[in-house]
Amino acid sequence: MAKKPIYIHQGIEVTRDDRDSLF
Repeated sequence: MAKKPIYIHQGIEVTRDDRDSLF
């Protein structure tokens, strides 16, 4: 399974799913 894209949120690396929960 391919790795999910990583986004930087306030200096914290989060997965796409985690990013969705932040907003």
